[in-house]
Amino acid sequence: MELFFDRGTIVVQSGGPPPPGATPREIRRDRGDRGDRGHRGGRGDRRADRGDQRLLFELKEPSEGKDGEALPSYFRWDRRVNQWRAPGCFLPHFGEWLRARRLELEYHSSRPDGFLPDQVPKDRLPPLRPYQDEALQAWAAANRRGLIALPTGSGKTRVGVRAILSLGLPAIVVAPTRQLIRQWAERIREFYSGPVGLHGDGEHSLEPITLATYESAHRHLDQLGDHFDLLVVDEAHHLAADRLAEIAQMATARFRLGLSATFSESGIQQRKVASLLGPLCFSLPIARLSGKYLSTHELKVIPLRLTLEEEAAYSHHRTLFLLHFRPFLETYPEAGWADFVRAASHSPAGREALSAFRKSREILALPRAKLCALDQLLDLHCADRTLIFTANNRAAYEVSRFFLIPALTCDTERAERETILRRFREGTYRAIVSAKVLNEGLDVPDASVAIVAGGSGSPLEHAQRIGRVLRPAPGKKALVYELVVTSTTDWRTSERRSRSSVFSGTPAL
Repeated sequence: MELFFDRGTIVVQSGGPPPPGATPREIRRDRGDRGDRGHRGGRGDRRADRGDQRLLFELKEPSEGKDGEALPSYFRWDRRVNQWRAPGCFLPHFGEWLRARRLELEYHSSRPDGFLPDQVPKDRLPPLRPYQDEALQAWAAANRRGLIALPTGSGKTRVGVRAILSLGLPAIVVAPTRQLIRQWAERIREFYSGPVGLHGDGEHSLEPITLATYESAHRHLDQLGDHFDLLVVDEAHHLAADRLAEIAQMATARFRLGLSATFSESGIQQRKVASLLGPLCFSLPIARLSGKYLSTHELKVIPLRLTLEEEAAYSHHRTLFLLHFRPFLETYPEAGWADFVRAASHSPAGREALSAFRKSREILALPRAKLCALDQLLDLHCADRTLIFTANNRAAYEVSRFFLIPALTCDTERAERETILRRFREGTYRAIVSAKVLNEGLDVPDASVAIVAGGSGSPLEHAQRIGRVLRPAPGKKALVYELVVTSTTDWRTSERRSRSSVFSGTPAL
């Protein structure tokens, strides 16, 4: 049986109608599909619209299909080219399916001959801490397909580098930001003398060990998805999003490693990430590493109150929102927040409710009491490196203007961001404020104080923020302050994220 890699999918070369007795499971078209125009299919032809093969598949667990079907159920009949097609990630499963039936597979790939990384001697591999070694052994025992959850600052990147260099096969690492990709490159080059490819941040070099941002991987894995035997995904919880899930779907890599501080406690999101990369095979909460491998830390929740004017405005907007939200939940008890947003956007009353919800959140993002508390805490810790986390960019800029400290947001240019971080490490800047940028991928080991002025109820976000100040140093004890407005959703949000198993238990996936 001849098989080709074509735009992130594997194609059975037949050129005719479905095999006798097979039930056609047709590909559904996506918004970018422009029909058969210019489409020839087969052997990696690029004349077709690159959007044709995007979002074509609803990923399901591998199965052999119903009785009488000639191919496994993850294949779909592409009537545009009269061929069977499946997501690239199913290539290993299909190879096993054929071998079980003693069928031969002739696979055609554009991977260059001799596309292998330089071998690293065992004595040059990155040394591991006991828990890192245990995590890697658990991953190996899971057939090198799985997720590892370790707190921020505990060395997830080193575990990934050791996995790549120990396996000695072509590997691609994908991460959400350019900063993270550069950090990966630095860590790999500490132990690996061969060339490292980069896709992202204006570079497009391909090597047996290649690093790519999520955006670049999503754009280019339809061409390069079968070049690598190992797929490493940093901050892998992001793959719960449909668009980013396509990265893992287009890759044919048999071996997969997902790394994160924790994984979503939502069952649906957990199962989705696991279906793409493998099950959770190892995890540790912050409490297990605090004091030895991470700095000890103290969490102080500071209760605050709104002014009379703020309280009146908050109560008004919250009441207006609940007048629409509560009847919706009573009518559709199984619905989620996304369902409510979709339904509410179709009526003037619903849109008014959504607007009221946003206004109530804005009031809690940075009320007067939080500014006063920040003022006192910054005075108290004037000699410490301090990170301030806000709920949104507007609040971050307001804190920046009020206290004359630099802000890092998604709008901060690369050169400015690097200058701010360098001056923070040197001690020129004693504090930085950010909404989301500091959550992932920025190494600030000198920080010892974190002030959470606002955020979501996500335990993952909270763990990442706390982790920014947990990197160990002699005599260091980290302090984490939470500024929380009582008698509002702000207080309930804080309680929800503090109950997470991220901090004291093991998340189940």
